[in-house]
Amino acid sequence: MDDRETELSRFRQQWQAEVTARTQPTPGPSTTTTTHTARPAPFAPRRLSHREPVPESDSDDEGGAARAEFAPLQRERSTSPQATRRSAQAPASALEHYEKAVERETQGSLGESLSLYRKAFRMDAKVDSQYREKYYPRPTPGAHPTASAGAGASTSTTAAAATPASQGQPPASIAALIESFAHLAIPPAGTEDTVVYSPFTTLPHELLLHILQTLATTDIASFARCAKVCKALSYVVSTEEAIWRDVCTSAFAKMTWDWRVSVDGTPLIHRVLGGENDDSLLPPTTTTTPAVPEVEAEEIEQEEEEQRPVPDDEAHLPKYGGSWRAMFQSRPRIRFNGVYISTCNYVRQGASQSGWNTPVHIVTYYRYLRFYDDGTVLSLLTSCEPSEVVYGFSRTGVQGGGAAVVAGGAGTGVLPSAVAKYVAGGRWRIDADGRVDVETVQRGMERYLFRMQLRLGSVRSGGRWVGSRKLAWEGFWSWNRVSDDLAEFSLRNDKAFIFSRVGSIERELGLS
Repeated sequence: MDDRETELSRFRQQWQAEVTARTQPTPGPSTTTTTHTARPAPFAPRRLSHREPVPESDSDDEGGAARAEFAPLQRERSTSPQATRRSAQAPASALEHYEKAVERETQGSLGESLSLYRKAFRMDAKVDSQYREKYYPRPTPGAHPTASAGAGASTSTTAAAATPASQGQPPASIAALIESFAHLAIPPAGTEDTVVYSPFTTLPHELLLHILQTLATTDIASFARCAKVCKALSYVVSTEEAIWRDVCTSAFAKMTWDWRVSVDGTPLIHRVLGGENDDSLLPPTTTTTPAVPEVEAEEIEQEEEEQRPVPDDEAHLPKYGGSWRAMFQSRPRIRFNGVYISTCNYVRQGASQSGWNTPVHIVTYYRYLRFYDDGTVLSLLTSCEPSEVVYGFSRTGVQGGGAAVVAGGAGTGVLPSAVAKYVAGGRWRIDADGRVDVETVQRGMERYLFRMQLRLGSVRSGGRWVGSRKLAWEGFWSWNRVSDDLAEFSLRNDKAFIFSRVGSIERELGLS
């Protein structure tokens, strides 16, 4: 017990001695040492991190505690080219504004540098090129001795390679020739100051109109895209009525205003020779249900059998404000560079094996129509999606989809045989009001003739209305040519046809 008290008293004495030593003033030699110690100047340039304190010698502060000072940060002196142009005066030229902007951007003053950049580009739009030419000039052609030497070496190598060949020795290998090209320099591209002009600027206006007229009658889409080239061509595309008149004449001349072929695609002789109508393949076409009076049905039949006159384009011009361009955009016409597609959906109740749930089936099927300018048409009803059909939906694709072609579809240009056998051929015609009549015969069902009556309309696309892209249903009938029965189909689930451009069809027609 006494040993513990003795040890505790000794510890207390040591602790009191240490406290007394700390509270006493610092002895003289320490002060002398501090006096003779060279302290760094407070603004001397020192590259110290702002996170590392710089300790100093003990000072005469209260408590004698050592104090750490943080040296002020000093920016390194910039050695960039723009730093050599610093001056106290405000920048005057565009290049000086640009140099000042680069300097401020280097210092981190992005707002000021952006303002200076704007001023510089307002004064000179090519000030950045002047800046590069001043501080980063392009090497002159004579400054590439290596390239010149390489060119000389390659020339000598080629000559040396040609000499043995002339003496009957084997020529140099391809690897040796390629190796001789190692030091050849690629010629630099033209500078930004090089003026590049279009040859169309020196072309006479009459010749330019002739070129655009040929383009418009060949590919109207490319002619319309010319409006994006420049303002001058945009003006020509929008206002040159002579070109649009030729476009309208060419486009509406391809319309089939009356039957040209029979349902099986055979040309009608009476349309060529001007004889009487061959109504052996024509059904009793009516626009109403079969339960119409006989007198009215006979009148309608006589009207349908009469040969339709070809509409005069000049007579329809006042309907569109006297503008041929407006006529081409708004007048009903059939498009040939794609396929009209109708997507149909309906819900069918399924059979339930238990009373806990009632399954519902969503059935989706598609109708496809492709028109040809000779008066024929292809029709298809299938559950295959457009990506599997449209690329092979053509006469050649249907003929090639025989029994040997099991697979087909996208990228092949041929319909699969399982789909091709359901393609129906037929004929079509259109009247001046935009009503389209389509008659088709399905293979294996030759006794039935199917007739669709559709109406051309507009579709809103890209914020504007595009004409002749929709075919709305007006009626759908089937005629039994053996029993002379006419039946009408319900159109409850059928939707309108929407036109879709197809690249393979445009290439087939030579439009792209």
